[in-house]
Amino acid sequence: MPEIEAGIRCIQITGQCSQLVGNYTNHLDKQGIKMFNPIKSPIVFSAIAFLVGCGGGGGDAPPPAVTTFPVQSALTYAYTNGIRSTLNVTGMATDGTVTAPITGSLTITLSPATSTTFNGAAALQTTETLNGMLTIGGFSEPLNSLGTAYLNLSYSPMAFSTDGSYCEATAPVVYPVTATAGQSGDLGNFNCYTDNTKTIFVGTEKETYITTAGSTFNTLDVKLITNVYDTSNTLIVSGGITYTITSGGIPSISEFDTQATENGITISITAK
Repeated sequence: MPEIEAGIRCIQITGQCSQLVGNYTNHLDKQGIKMFNPIKSPIVFSAIAFLVGCGGGGGDAPPPAVTTFPVQSALTYAYTNGIRSTLNVTGMATDGTVTAPITGSLTITLSPATSTTFNGAAALQTTETLNGMLTIGGFSEPLNSLGTAYLNLSYSPMAFSTDGSYCEATAPVVYPVTATAGQSGDLGNFNCYTDNTKTIFVGTEKETYITTAGSTFNTLDVKLITNVYDTSNTLIVSGGITYTITSGGIPSISEFDTQATENGITISITAK
């Protein structure tokens, strides 16, 4: 699926999920909750990019009349035509016994792919953005985050970069050609650095997926899940983005979520 991952990535989760968390921290600090600043951790910052590169669908919807959905072509459609979705955000920030509610709105945009080069070979690139307004504990702050995804000519993600973070797949991510509800599997692994020189290693990301019946007739929800690990292989961020795919292979972003804990502060966000 597209990593907006911010894709995804989604898609991230991405990358951009951590940008959300970074903006929240200023508000937490104002309430006496100790500062959690994942912006200083490039591996956390990169998580959202792949998220836009999670958790949707299902419920009490009856099984769709169509049981097999064209996942790979739906993702190609998103990359070639672009995709945009505005979601309502709810969540909670917790530090011990102190909690602060999170509300707001989030717009996820994936631009149509354009030609570029990657490691000396012909490739594609797309811009992934998160924009919105978040309120935490009564304080509001705008959200603006930008990243670039690099794809091979088959629209398989190879890398993602943001300001202060660069993650590169150990092999191009390949999505299933088709999928049915109840399916799951691994998609790929990424090594992450502070930038594309790949000099300073900051951790890894593991991408997986799970499918459920969509909440509307003849749709499938494909949730792209990103788990982010630091250099000691400790899980620091988890999240994902859900794409709802019609039987005709048209995708839309229906849900985004992320969970992160650092320095004793836990933040959980859902947007749908």
